[in-house]
Amino acid sequence: MELTPVAVETILENCLLKLDEVENSTPVEVDGVVNRYVFHAGRLKDNKEQIVACLQELPDEFTQAGGGSFLNLCVDKHGNLWTGQHRLCEALLALGIAIGRARIPFPRKLWNICPGGVPYIVIEKEAEDGTAEQTKK
Repeated sequence: MELTPVAVETILENCLLKLDEVENSTPVEVDGVVNRYVFHAGRLKDNKEQIVACLQELPDEFTQAGGGSFLNLCVDKHGNLWTGQHRLCEALLALGIAIGRARIPFPRKLWNICPGGVPYIVIEKEAEDGTAEQTKK
């Protein structure tokens, strides 16, 4: 899957919990950089491969210890700007966190020491057993 704004928006819209589903499902709540997302667990599972494919298109710096700056999340591993909208970067990050393949390695109160006051992001590589492999800190 190619990392594009349309791909991320489509996955996001598909995975968000709808109001009429609140009573009959287990939500997956994720705090992004600015927004809180509430996802439908089943649709996250159904879209996991597409989310992982998008995350794998990000630069290798995000899979290294310490990760990479949220400010660089708009560029793919080929050096191309895949979006100019940080809301889409945040949406991809939130989807990654929701499936256990992305994380923000330190608390919000420390973000102000990072460039631009935004966090560093770590994308977890897939282990041989198909689970997320924790990047060594």
